[in-house]
Amino acid sequence: MKGLNKKLKELTTLCGIDACAIVYSPYEPQPEVWPNCLGVQQMLAEFLRMPPKDQFRKMVNQDSYIRERIKKTDEELKKKIKENWELKMTAVMYQCLIGNVSPANLSMTNLNDLGLLIDHKLAEIDSMLESLKKAVPADQNHCHSYINHRRLSVCSNITNDHLMARGVPGHEHSLEKQPMGGILDSMDEMRSPKYFMNLLMGPD
Repeated sequence: MKGLNKKLKELTTLCGIDACAIVYSPYEPQPEVWPNCLGVQQMLAEFLRMPPKDQFRKMVNQDSYIRERIKKTDEELKKKIKENWELKMTAVMYQCLIGNVSPANLSMTNLNDLGLLIDHKLAEIDSMLESLKKAVPADQNHCHSYINHRRLSVCSNITNDHLMARGVPGHEHSLEKQPMGGILDSMDEMRSPKYFMNLLMGPD
């Protein structure tokens, strides 16, 4: 009870609100109150003067509070599972690009997941390109043509790897035909937005 009273005091002081507590115990005939009986009576009277919808708007009991926390935890868990899946498949994609892993050795489940990730990355590239086009003045149409050319180049590289990973005839060796150069020396560099911007816009 002392710990609860301390927290209530801190809450009322830091947040500038009114609060009271009535704590029942199976070992005591009378409930314990905070800050005192008069303060509790005043708080209850003020509470009862509120409209019913305001009284119960944010009211919770132990059961509803636990249910709310479980729901929130489930949502966070689903989010983490999705993030872990994306990190795992991104690592697999980079390993395939640099030749450390052969798509032929991946399971069908991993190949399907890899295809989903590649489609997601292509959608992100399209979104970035649309943003770049909007940022370019209308009288610089040649810039639009150059960006579209870079898009076709980037999408071609990724799509070839996608087709090769899915075992499409004619694309079995697409990874070996692509000169990776220095841009694939570091997976951290590939993850950065600057890498993708350089890849799209080309060298200065």
